[in-house]
Amino acid sequence: LLEDDAFVNRKVLAALKHDLQPILCVGEKLDQREGGKTAAVVERQVRAGLKGVAPERAGDITLAYEPVWAIGTGLNATPKQAAEVHAQIRKLLMELLREGGRGVRILYGGSVKPENSRELLKTPEVNGLLVDEVHEAIGDRAAHDERGDLHALHRLLFFAQVGLRAGFEF
Repeated sequence: LLEDDAFVNRKVLAALKHDLQPILCVGEKLDQREGGKTAAVVERQVRAGLKGVAPERAGDITLAYEPVWAIGTGLNATPKQAAEVHAQIRKLLMELLREGGRGVRILYGGSVKPENSRELLKTPEVNGLLVDEVHEAIGDRAAHDERGDLHALHRLLFFAQVGLRAGFEF
C-alpha cells in the first residue's frame, strides 16, 4: 500500500480524533539503507506523521520502526542497527513532543522470529515487537507450555495492524 506522508498524517490525526491509538510505522527501503539515507528517511516520516499531534496525546501513539527491506524477506535489522534508529526516533520524539515523547512506545517490526526476538528486546529503546504473523512467532510453545504461561516471550507485544475504515474523515 503506497501512502504518502501527508495521508499517513491524516490517518494518525483521524485515529486520535476518534479516540483510537494509532501505530505509526516508519522505515526505509533497501536502496535508502544502502545509500546511507536511513536517518533522513525516518526523520522525514516521523516529522510528517506526527505533524499537528499535541504533546499531551503522545501516550496514545505507538511508533514502529519497520525497515521495508526486512518485511517478509527473512532479513532483519541487527540489534545494533535497530538501536541506532530507535535512539534517533526517541531523540526526535523528545524534540517534537517534549516530555510527552517519553510516553511513546517504539516497537521493532521486520521479520521478527523467535530466533531474533530476545536480542532485539535487549536493545535500548526497543519497547516491544510488531509481529505480523503471531502464530509463526510463538508457534506451538504457547499452547504446550508446561507452566501455562509465556515466560520465554513475556516482553513481546503483539499488535494487529488495523487500517482505518470508512466513516473516518481524513
